[in-house]
Amino acid sequence: MAYIKKDDQIYQVTEVKRKIDLKAMKKELAELEAMEEPTNEELIELGRQNHPYYQDREGRMAYLKAQIKEIEKIG
Repeated sequence: MAYIKKDDQIYQVTEVKRKIDLKAMKKELAELEAMEEPTNEELIELGRQNHPYYQDREGRMAYLKAQIKEIEKIG
């Protein structure tokens, strides 16, 4: 951890490293893409708002696709 001073302000500079599991990301994306719309029975059981099909599925798929594309650029 380091500190820098800029324009009479002091900033803490940190570096975060996060291990990325590309295979897991691709698996999750494939599972989301393959997910079928739930049956009425499933919706009654879980409740519509709690079913994964309706919980920001499109947003999560878009996020995963963007991350995978960015990671694959690295090599």
